[in-house]
Amino acid sequence: MAALGAAAVNVAEDSLFAFAEACSADALAVSLDARPDGETWLRAAVRFRGPFQGVAEVSLPRDLALELCAAFGGDSPEDVAPQDVRDFAGEFANMMCGLWLTRAHSQARFDLDAPRIDEFGRPVAVAPADVFGLLVNDAPVIVSLRPAESQH
Repeated sequence: MAALGAAAVNVAEDSLFAFAEACSADALAVSLDARPDGETWLRAAVRFRGPFQGVAEVSLPRDLALELCAAFGGDSPEDVAPQDVRDFAGEFANMMCGLWLTRAHSQARFDLDAPRIDEFGRPVAVAPADVFGLLVNDAPVIVSLRPAESQH
């Protein structure tokens, strides 16, 4: 999980022009508790197949996704369409997963599916063993890895 989280930090800093740092489970919980009630979050999941398979996910507040999308495209947040924000969340997950797989298994071939994006309400709690927490521009981001489902 740490290697996938490190890839998320690198993507956020190197490609999205953001400040990112890993955080402890306690710091993630405090950051999640400080988020507004009713906040919309995006979860982008990328299924990968190769010598092993799974699903890499990144979950982030929609407002953060908008901020990062605008910075990535050189736009102001007011000029970014809602669908572009969803697409951006998927691209963030795709870049994170691709960087992680390339670093960890550079000689192996993996196929990545198009990201699946879901909207949901603010997470209340997360199981520390199942996630990697980071703060991106001081907002919480949750990275997780799970086994691939038989159907995506």
